[in-house]
Amino acid sequence: MNWQLENKPNSPTLSIGWQNIEYDYGEDVFGNDVVLEDNAVTVRFHIGQPANPFLR
Repeated sequence: MNWQLENKPNSPTLSIGWQNIEYDYGEDVFGNDVVLEDNAVTVRFHIGQPANPFLR
């Protein structure tokens, strides 16, 4: 999800992301599944943009 403060190219932007990650390590020595689950939340506040490298 992105939210931009103003509708201008260099306006501050708040980005929020969420991921559910599952790790499947197969089975242990007893035949039980070894599966771990993790949730990752990312919050980013971006101010401005770098200069356009393609301008001449």
